[in-house]
Amino acid sequence: MLRIGQDLVRRGHQVRMLTGARFAGAARAAGLGFVPLPQSGAAEGQSASRPPHPVPMPCVLRRYLRGRADMRSLFITPLTTQHRALTAALAADDACADAVLVDVGFTGVLPLLLAAGPRPPVLVFGVVPLMLSSADTAPFGMARRPAPDPADYRAMTWVVHRLLFGGTQARVSRVLRELGVRKMPVFLSDWPRMADRLIQLTVPALEYPRRDLPNTVTFAGPVLPSPLPGPTLPGWWPQLAGRRVVHVTQGTWDNTDLGRLVTPAIRGLAGDDVLVVVSTGGRPVKADRKSV
Repeated sequence: MLRIGQDLVRRGHQVRMLTGARFAGAARAAGLGFVPLPQSGAAEGQSASRPPHPVPMPCVLRRYLRGRADMRSLFITPLTTQHRALTAALAADDACADAVLVDVGFTGVLPLLLAAGPRPPVLVFGVVPLMLSSADTAPFGMARRPAPDPADYRAMTWVVHRLLFGGTQARVSRVLRELGVRKMPVFLSDWPRMADRLIQLTVPALEYPRRDLPNTVTFAGPVLPSPLPGPTLPGWWPQLAGRRVVHVTQGTWDNTDLGRLVTPAIRGLAGDDVLVVVSTGGRPVKADRKSV
């Protein structure tokens, strides 16, 4: 989002960035106006900080409970603070904003989309895989590839949205009613459908094909960083010459127990002539060092 704003400034636009205080310096260095977002408006995932559950449970149940908690902490808890900060920023503009640009995690724009009356166009940038429901794909977050033969996933989607995550959907609708707007007309992860445009920062080949993809979705390709002049390379950089490099991570979702993937991968590659680079997804580096 910072690079997108920087490019808009280069094209002659005035851009103000609403974000956390720790990004103030970066925003100003990019030539953007900085508007502080209170800490309670920051979307914080819980997986990296949550200790393992004291009671063993099936993997599917553990993933469901963690997914439900993360949806609430990422999309619902910061919504009210985000909305109030956005409303104040729009009201403080000397002239009416031409557009509001947000990423898919900024649900504070939902009341703006659901309220009656005029509003600036809202453009959502897809910085994660497409979350939109489809008859051709399993619900987002289930980690199921589409069936090789044509299949209809609408019944599965109904069960996930109405039964498994019905309480989550009711919670976000309550928050929206408290803010004076109508309840969610779509499932929470489908909210970018309501925007004027969803700009997905990838190419179609990296997404599951959807025959029912909304015509508001535009694939724009990746936003690449500008090359740094004469970068300072780390001391271990020469180790890469002529070697294979294996990157291991459990991602940002299911990374509470690094022994599920990281530790077995390190042990399995221990005898190979490869450089193993491990990222813990926010977990302390020492978390599983004793078992390796």
